[in-house]
Amino acid sequence: MPKIVSDALFWNAEQQTYIFRTANQAHLIPIADTHWTRLLAPLKTFSFHGQYGHLTVRREVRSTREDYWYAYRSQKKRTFKRYVGRSAELSVAQLENIARALSIDIQNASALSNPARSLIQYQPTPLPTDSTQEHIPLLEAKLHFPRLALALVSRPRLLALLDQGRTSPLTLLSAPAGTGKTTLVRQWIEDRHIPNIAWISLDAGDNDPARFWRYLITACQSFQPDLGHEALSQLMLYPPLKPFTTLEAALTTFLNELVALPVNCILVLEDYHLLNEPRIHETVTFFLEHLPPSLHVLLLSRTEPPLPLARLRAKGELFEITANDLRFSTEEAQSFLQQITPHPLALEEVQQLNIRLEGWATGLRLFALALQRCTTREEISRCLATFTGNHRPLQDYFVSEVLEALPEPLQVFLLSTSILEQATSSLCDAVTDRTDSAQILDQFTRYGLFLERLDEQWYRFHALFAETMRTEAQKRLGSETMRSLLIKAGDWYERHGLYEEAITLALRIGQMERAARLITQKLEARQFQETNEFHTLLHWLEQLPETLVRSQPLLSFGHALALFFTATPHPLSPTSAAHIEALLQVAERGWSQNTAALGKVFACRALLIHRQGRSREAAAYARQALLWLSPEDLLWRSSSMGIAGLGETLEGQYNRARLTLQAAYELSVSTGNHIYTRAAAGRLAALCFEQGELHQAATILRRMLAEAQEQQDIDDIAHAQLGLARIYYEWNRLEKAQEAVREVLRLTPLPAIHRIQATLLQARLTFACGQAEAALQQLSSLSDDVVGSVSLLRLIEAEKAFYYVQLHNGTAARQVLQGYLWQGNELPLLSHERRELLLARLLIAEDNAQEALPLLKRLLDPAQRAGRIRHTFEIQVLLALAYAACRQTYEARRQLLTLLSLTSAEGYQRLFLDEGEPLLALLRACMTVIRARPLLGSVLAILHGATGEQTLTRAPLEPLSAQELRVLRLLASGYSNPEIARALVVSVNTIRSQVQSIYRKLDVHNRVAAGEVARQLRLFVGIHAPHHPDR
Repeated sequence: MPKIVSDALFWNAEQQTYIFRTANQAHLIPIADTHWTRLLAPLKTFSFHGQYGHLTVRREVRSTREDYWYAYRSQKKRTFKRYVGRSAELSVAQLENIARALSIDIQNASALSNPARSLIQYQPTPLPTDSTQEHIPLLEAKLHFPRLALALVSRPRLLALLDQGRTSPLTLLSAPAGTGKTTLVRQWIEDRHIPNIAWISLDAGDNDPARFWRYLITACQSFQPDLGHEALSQLMLYPPLKPFTTLEAALTTFLNELVALPVNCILVLEDYHLLNEPRIHETVTFFLEHLPPSLHVLLLSRTEPPLPLARLRAKGELFEITANDLRFSTEEAQSFLQQITPHPLALEEVQQLNIRLEGWATGLRLFALALQRCTTREEISRCLATFTGNHRPLQDYFVSEVLEALPEPLQVFLLSTSILEQATSSLCDAVTDRTDSAQILDQFTRYGLFLERLDEQWYRFHALFAETMRTEAQKRLGSETMRSLLIKAGDWYERHGLYEEAITLALRIGQMERAARLITQKLEARQFQETNEFHTLLHWLEQLPETLVRSQPLLSFGHALALFFTATPHPLSPTSAAHIEALLQVAERGWSQNTAALGKVFACRALLIHRQGRSREAAAYARQALLWLSPEDLLWRSSSMGIAGLGETLEGQYNRARLTLQAAYELSVSTGNHIYTRAAAGRLAALCFEQGELHQAATILRRMLAEAQEQQDIDDIAHAQLGLARIYYEWNRLEKAQEAVREVLRLTPLPAIHRIQATLLQARLTFACGQAEAALQQLSSLSDDVVGSVSLLRLIEAEKAFYYVQLHNGTAARQVLQGYLWQGNELPLLSHERRELLLARLLIAEDNAQEALPLLKRLLDPAQRAGRIRHTFEIQVLLALAYAACRQTYEARRQLLTLLSLTSAEGYQRLFLDEGEPLLALLRACMTVIRARPLLGSVLAILHGATGEQTLTRAPLEPLSAQELRVLRLLASGYSNPEIARALVVSVNTIRSQVQSIYRKLDVHNRVAAGEVARQLRLFVGIHAPHHPDR
């Protein structure tokens, strides 16, 4: 049965004080009380229940008859132990820090045994297996290449050009309409029996980056069924905090999958000229620049696309086929006409016709249709004489030679269905009120009436022919009939769940109420959130009357979302921000009685304000959003938690921020949103660093870096590398820190904030190499770059003040601290604390340590209670220096030993090294009283780091006693054992034993090596060799 510990020190939140309770009475312990340890005199053990954890503290007596306290905590049959110190060294703050450290030890041990249960161990986020793309339909007909016509002309020279184009990543077929681009590529695929083809027939509705890439990646699944699932999931992450980065990340994943394809494949993008969204062209450029050898792209366009063609030409990565190449030769024209006309023409006649048509394929087809109506030689000659084939009267030919050649009912059918971009028999039946559309469409296809079959259901008219028929339909049928036909088509689209087409038609004919209703339905079903097609949403909403949008809170909210998520990532212009805020206010008024909806408005506002750099204000809205949001709104809750946690971090409330960001991280993992997960992990890593957990922070950042590099997320790569650089610096691994900073500065395009932070770190590294003046020069170049950012300016000025103190330029340091950046009552808590620490440092440097002591004591407790451990460590360092300067040696050593017990496990070095020789001297003085091996090893590592060497092969196992230090000094000076014995008035055998003990502790085998190690560690400072009478 376990022993019951009746004596306890515990935190009373109500009274905001500590209470020490014994079996007989309770003692109130003020936070600043340093004399409470007298209560421990009769005790062997007591329990501690603090703000950040609990533990059992036990007294242990060593052979030296000195007693020490150790902290214990048990979890699942395993006991964790930490050194506390001697009774005189105990403090409430130290017990709080150790309780927290033991909690982390237990958590990390649990993570090692069961990583799935680790709360703060960052893991790359697995994306959901039941991806959203399975539930958001695409028009499958667009992914089928058109069927070939029966009459084809063998064109081996063009097929050879397409063969040649496969040696380049991109083949561009750029030529006007009707030149046979699509037919040529289809013929090539058929002739060469090319197996791995992905085809997309693009249209104007694809001017949304998310939709375009959904179609492209889905089309490529014809190569391999499971290809692109992860990329599609990434593409549809919502809300996209970094829209362009989200696309790049998805494309990077997709490109990596394409590299692994076992066979060569071809992707055909037909009608690329219909795309005008700049973001699509940007991402297509990125895609082409990183295209793997296994994929060749064929791009069909009426015009040259806005891609970096000149660069691609210069690099030999573009093969072009133009209108001149596509022109029919006389022989090809004759072969074509022979297949489809009953009356053969003489070679001279074909040559004359082809010259007139300039080898234009559609002109030849029109002439062949006209020739079918000729029965005599005279009619043929007259047709040849009157057929010009130029583009201006093209509509006349389509009307007179195609449309009017049909029976009246089929003319009406053709005109009525020309309004459709793509058609099925069912859709045509609905529009024309017929029941035989399937037979008519089949007939048109067989007769070559400019109708292409896309698959078993869908058809489309040739673009030029469709344009002509629509114009003619407007003339013949009239506006009212055309409107009626479009309404019928819209009804059919809505009944069949094709809401995009239904909304587009409703907007086209001015059915604004219907369009608003359908858009509202899509918003309620969260389809825009699931597909990220905010460009499409914005395009639709901007066509609706503003009064209609503002009359419905959901439409106003959707408009705000569309503006926010389609805006250029950074910076958001004041005009755009004001427009979004006005829409959010409309939604807020409309939803005044709907708290769950208001939660979304506040969450979106928090994102908007955060993006403008007003993080503390954003955190207030995020906290309110979390109170209102429903539990099912996981993504909004996740983003709001992240912003709230960042706000708590900026407010210096690190313990609260840790809990909030941990919840945000877990929620992001559960939703599969890897961007939010990485963001939350990065903030957690920063908090781990600030709370003294360097190893935990490094683990998170390394994994975060690996995933960000895989997905080419420059922002997160820079964030992780800078975090690692700070940790490497603290470990005194300066080369590794410098390497990480260089990696950041090599990134392009590098956000300004990361470049500034990298330069700050470079300056600190320069200072660590003993060049404080050079570090100041590096900082001077930054001030002009951060005009307007007060927080960054304060960081730079704080670094300058630190360097001035190290250079003993108190006047310059004081000028910095008296500048306008550090004045006023509204100074943020962290900035205030930073200023006070710099002032204390300056006071110590100016021999006013007595004035610095109360200032530092005043800072210590608030920093400890809020979990600002790194600031706590700095305060304790400065307290040790201040006590030493005031000749309070015992207090100085006590502070330093307490700090060493808290930092040794995490490998802190620069915390001590950056203070220079005064602290190193204090460390050397402490060596004679340190008994715990881990602490001794830490001190020796720090002292070794001061010599400029970054690592020790093996730290000494035990400290040297004062007598051993005297022996070592004489030994290194060349004295023999008998000479040392006479000088110290002991026997030679005693000296031999002490020399062997010194060798063992320093891990050396001779007196030369012992002297070298002693000099490196500066063990002789303050030790005077005794006078030797013989020398």
